[in-house]
Amino acid sequence: GAGAGGDPKRLTEMDFGAVLYGDAVTATCVLFNNGPNQTTFAMDVTNEEDLQGTIHAMYRGEPRPGGSSRCGELDDGTLVVEPRSGILKPYERRRMSVTVAPKLATSTKGFKSVSRKIDGDAKSLACLGVITFPGVPKARCLLPITAKAVTGALDVQPASLDFGSVACHDVGDHIVMIKNMNKEAPVDYVIDRSTFFKPQPESGKILPGQSVSVVVRYEPKNLGTHVEDLTVKAMATSGKVMAERTVRVKGFSDFVTEKPPLPGGTMAVPEDFERPRKFVSAEEVRKATIARSRAGRKHLNPMPTSLQRNTGRYTDDTLDRRFSETLTLQQATARETHRTGYVDYIRTNRRRSTKAARVNPTDPTSLGLVDRSGLVDNGPPLPDPVEPLWLNPDVPEGRLRPQHRAQCLAEDDELLKLGVVSNFKRMPSTAKEMKECSRVLIPKELAKLKIGPNMLDFGEVSVLSDNLKFFTVTNENDQAVLVHVDTAGQLELKNSTPTSQVVPPGKTAHFGIALCVDRVDRNFKTTAGYSINSNRTTSYAFDVLADVVPVRLDLNASALKFRFAPENWEDTVTETLVVTNPNTYAAEYQWRVPPGCAYGVHPSRGVVPGNGMRPVRVTWSPSWTAGSPLSEENFATLVMDVVGGSTSRAVRCTADAGEPKLRFKEAVVDFETIAAGLVATRYCTLKNVGRFDAVYRLDENFKSKHPQFSCDPDFGSIRPGASQRLTVTFESPYPGAHKVNMQMNLRGGKPVKIPVLTSVIVPEVYCKQQALNFGDTFRMEITKRPVTLVNTSDIDAELTCDLRQYPDFDLEISPEAWSPEYYEDVPVYALETDPSTGGSLYKIHVAGKQELTFRMVFHPTDAARKVSFAMPFLLEGVVDQPTPAEKLCKTVTAESKEPRVLLGTSLVDFAHKILLREGMRKVPHVREFTITNNDPASGPESLHWAFGKPVALDADEASVIDDGSPKPYDLVHTFEFEPKFGILKRGESVTVKCSFSPMLATKFEGKVPVYLDGAAKTKNAHLRFGVAGLGAHPRIKFDEREVRLAPTPLGVVTTRRLWLINEGFDNMGISCKLPADKLAVPLQIEWPEGRMIGIAKQRLPVDVSFESKKPLSFTATIEFLDEDGRRFPIPVSGIADNCTLTTEQFLAANDGCLTMDGADVNRPVMLPRQARYMAPAMAQLDQGADNASLARWLNACTPEGPVRDIPGDFIRT
Repeated sequence: GAGAGGDPKRLTEMDFGAVLYGDAVTATCVLFNNGPNQTTFAMDVTNEEDLQGTIHAMYRGEPRPGGSSRCGELDDGTLVVEPRSGILKPYERRRMSVTVAPKLATSTKGFKSVSRKIDGDAKSLACLGVITFPGVPKARCLLPITAKAVTGALDVQPASLDFGSVACHDVGDHIVMIKNMNKEAPVDYVIDRSTFFKPQPESGKILPGQSVSVVVRYEPKNLGTHVEDLTVKAMATSGKVMAERTVRVKGFSDFVTEKPPLPGGTMAVPEDFERPRKFVSAEEVRKATIARSRAGRKHLNPMPTSLQRNTGRYTDDTLDRRFSETLTLQQATARETHRTGYVDYIRTNRRRSTKAARVNPTDPTSLGLVDRSGLVDNGPPLPDPVEPLWLNPDVPEGRLRPQHRAQCLAEDDELLKLGVVSNFKRMPSTAKEMKECSRVLIPKELAKLKIGPNMLDFGEVSVLSDNLKFFTVTNENDQAVLVHVDTAGQLELKNSTPTSQVVPPGKTAHFGIALCVDRVDRNFKTTAGYSINSNRTTSYAFDVLADVVPVRLDLNASALKFRFAPENWEDTVTETLVVTNPNTYAAEYQWRVPPGCAYGVHPSRGVVPGNGMRPVRVTWSPSWTAGSPLSEENFATLVMDVVGGSTSRAVRCTADAGEPKLRFKEAVVDFETIAAGLVATRYCTLKNVGRFDAVYRLDENFKSKHPQFSCDPDFGSIRPGASQRLTVTFESPYPGAHKVNMQMNLRGGKPVKIPVLTSVIVPEVYCKQQALNFGDTFRMEITKRPVTLVNTSDIDAELTCDLRQYPDFDLEISPEAWSPEYYEDVPVYALETDPSTGGSLYKIHVAGKQELTFRMVFHPTDAARKVSFAMPFLLEGVVDQPTPAEKLCKTVTAESKEPRVLLGTSLVDFAHKILLREGMRKVPHVREFTITNNDPASGPESLHWAFGKPVALDADEASVIDDGSPKPYDLVHTFEFEPKFGILKRGESVTVKCSFSPMLATKFEGKVPVYLDGAAKTKNAHLRFGVAGLGAHPRIKFDEREVRLAPTPLGVVTTRRLWLINEGFDNMGISCKLPADKLAVPLQIEWPEGRMIGIAKQRLPVDVSFESKKPLSFTATIEFLDEDGRRFPIPVSGIADNCTLTTEQFLAANDGCLTMDGADVNRPVMLPRQARYMAPAMAQLDQGADNASLARWLNACTPEGPVRDIPGDFIRT
């Protein structure tokens, strides 16, 4: 057996938790030999999926599959196991150590170096230690080993400290923040101190993901500038440095102040000896540095003279030799080197002596004491290996054996578990075996056969139970023997197997003796015979004894009472019975359930092992019987029969249920006339007119027979006197009339029905145009034709137009072409676009008795080609489309030609642009495109091009009157081009700038004609291209749609930062308007970076805070105003409450650092106001917690539901 420490149980897992790179963590376990024989052991580490192949190879003495090691961590030294193999003497224990020492791979130097991410270095280690015992076949111990290697990295902020000017004998303090960058394990840190700069504390421990503040004190002892690098080291538990960070500290002392007097006297306390903190302001240091730099440039120090420069040369020569204490420079240097080395020697020895007593920082159960210090690990009690020989007096022909050694007899489950049951061939097959198994053994050879036991006692067994024990034969001769066991004459032993085996030399054969008795017999006894080599002179017998007793099983309850809990909306209630077997043998049971009752048992039959138990589930499914509020079927007695037993066990089942009653308020649900393929919705109300809660569910037969109908919710619970509104939906692609009864089944009550009527027709829609002829259209030009659909039916029609195979065609509709009186949304829109072709699938909605006009757009992008097809209109959801199709699907013809000039785009779209305001410089918005001469080689050498005036899409250029003055809606002055005309040689291109100058907040859209070779006089445009843009006022946007403040307890301030984003303002001050009722909504606004926003500052931070001393929740609006008074609102939500459900994320973020003040019983419990608290992350607020308990509470207390997904169910409804 294997155990750890003093725990006699088996060690199931060795989990090291988080281990730092460069650290080493060691755990030990103890391997026990609880047998009287000496055995060898070997431990190997492998992956779990390679377990079977590794064990088989080790048993056969072969090399392991795949190489010497199947675990890479074992090869690179990350995992060390000692000892890996050895010998265990009888009843000996051996301590084994497992060390995890992850090593961080060094990064490549030079240009190929890649910065390592801290989270990326985390590595999980999962191996399986397999301890095998070659002396015991198939016996093994499995030890899973898991760990996670993380990086011990620190982040130091700020990276440099400037103390400025500090007087000699005075002090200056700065704060440095050190953060543990990994979130798995704590890290110890050590900061080197110097003569003038002293950190406090110099060392400590940083929890995962946390930060500590260190005060660095500057104490100048002499005048001058002092610059040093303080090293911050991340230390492993072994004392090894895992990572280093440096902090550059500098300061200077230019004058001397008086030394502070030392405290003294008998009344002085330790606090009197501590000098107060004097923190240095970074802003003051910066100003002093600038002033000192300016002053230094005015008074430059003169260069030293040659005599001053040479003074240092004669220091050694001018020493006064009369004094023996005077040291030369070399002597002083040697003395300092010797002193430093001696100090390092003392420190190294001290670390080495205290290294073993260092506590593992990752152990959450450690109290800082050395593990098991002064305790002796005794392990499980083992017998003395020096055993006296003894003779069993109960066996007439007992064999001499050690007192503590087990007999040949063993229980079947123990032998099978250890894998020592050996089965050999039934009969000899080779000539050698036939010769050896036909001999008559002499007494000397018979004495070398260890056969037993002579009396096979099964002990106490039950009637008709299957019991198995083994009769063993050990052959210590040098030749094989054939052993026959004869149990055919005994009915109780008829299932014994095998009946014969050829036992090789030095091996042990096991014969399974199976006993099954069909009667009660307290003194059962029978005899079984066996023979050696089929010889009558070597035939013997052994007795089989048993105490056969009747079977008995117990139940933990004799009566069960069923009732529906308020949160249970299911149709059944389940209770659990426990069947217990007090005997040492297995027993079989079977349940008898009265026919027609409302109860069921699962499993209805089974086997309970000896001294074991099995759960049985009893389910109550209430039924309703006319005229009886409490059906007799809800009362029943269930009987459990025990196979082979004389008595049965009965369980009385009763149910507490009243008869619920529901009724529909409406007489009928009438959908009237609807269109085929469209989804129609109607509503009805279900009311509880009874005295009990009613749980309803839509009938499953109704669902299967009428799939076109659906109901939401299709099940729920209604309190007495309450009502539930149901949404009934119908959708059918076939025309016709429907009349069905929608049935709601009531748990334990009479079902209710309501008639549902529908009449489905196919709407009649046709197209007014006879055909759509786009004529000749040049490539990159846009041509539009109107399409008018007429719906002559009384109902709305939904159509689809599939243009995915025609990517050069699109559909569009103007806002003036449809009215909100008949349409709730845009009646023509694209459903999806095919990414391979670029064509789109459109959906069209035509109101009943109405016409709908939209445009079909042709914009060819390919070379010259002709297109002709029928308009692909289909009534949505209708299987049988109306005929003839010519009334709806008109023919579309178009032809694309290659133009003489190519434009870089067919539409110059400026999208959303800011208006050009009066009184300021007008800088229009500009887009560029190209125009290219596309004439063939046989054409003219050059051409003259010119742009006409931009006009509306449906207007003509001749209708535009230009009097020279700009107009708000005038496209001529809104869109301008530079150049407007020119000459292009064949193949030549020119870049044209299009400027957009919106003066009003509206949409500008038009077309521009292109004239070639003087065609502007005749207004015969070669092609046209589009221009579009949307003018808009400057505005302020926000980085979020709403400000959600974290829920906090009463009296705690919660703050959230909001970013204002500038869109169009030059430079402007922002003001804010809070809700008028400050008592109901106590919001506060802070401006960390001022209120100016503009071109140089496009993002402005604003801190929104909230605090309340009484329970409060709100959603209010904060309005930000520009200088013209335009308002930009944003909603703000907050909550303050002492309920732990509300403040769950806040309590989790501040776990372990909360102190509450509840001294005043007349006031609510408050947290200290001056303390600092951590705000929960927004990701935690969005994620929420496990709301299963809250869902059960809502189901028990509210009629709406059932609630299963919070907040998903609330969002959907």
